[in-house]
Amino acid sequence: MPDEPAQKVAEKYCRERKCPSLLSELTKERPRLAATSIRVESPAIGIDLGFRVYKLDASNVRPWETSKETLVESLAAAVDHVKPDRSEDDLLYDMILKHGLELCSAVDEKQIGGHKVRSVGGGAVFACFGSRITASDVEQLADGIAKWRDELDPANPELSRVVFRDSAFETDVAKTNLALILKERGFDEKLVVSL
Repeated sequence: MPDEPAQKVAEKYCRERKCPSLLSELTKERPRLAATSIRVESPAIGIDLGFRVYKLDASNVRPWETSKETLVESLAAAVDHVKPDRSEDDLLYDMILKHGLELCSAVDEKQIGGHKVRSVGGGAVFACFGSRITASDVEQLADGIAKWRDELDPANPELSRVVFRDSAFETDVAKTNLALILKERGFDEKLVVSL
C-alpha cells in the first residue's frame, strides 16, 4: 500500500513548483537539487552538472501501408520514409540507440560544406541528417568528415561509422560518390549507411 503522507508531500512539492504531479517530475528534480547543492558547496568545480531527459516516441519511420488501390501513392511516399514532423535531433537519438551507443555519449557539431554534421562518442559515429546533399557537395563533405575523424583520433578509426538521411541525396550518383570518397579516406564502406 502506498505511503499516503509521502504522496501528499510529493504532490505538494509538485504543486508549489507548478509542475504535474508525476513521478518523472520528481525524478528530474533530484539531479537539479543535487547540482544546486554541488554548485553551492564547490563553486569552482567547473563540471557540467546538467542532464538529459528523453521521452519515448513512436518510430521516426513511416510504416509501409498499402493496397492495390494505393500502391502508386505509397511508393511515392516511401521515397522519404522519415515522418515529416521529425527533427534532425529525433533522427540522431534514434540512430544512437540503433547503433548501440549510450544516450549520454558526447555529441559535437560542425558545419562541413554547408551541412550540419554531428560526431557521437568522440568519432564513433558521424551523422548528417540534412534534407539535401547535391553531387557538388559530396567531396567537401566527405573530406571534412575524414579530417574531423583524424582530429578526434578515435580509438578505432577504422570502425567509425557515417550515417546519412537516404532521401537527402540529389541522385544515386551523389550517394555512391560520397561513399566511394569516404572509402578512399579510410572508412569501411559497410559502415557508411543511410537512414
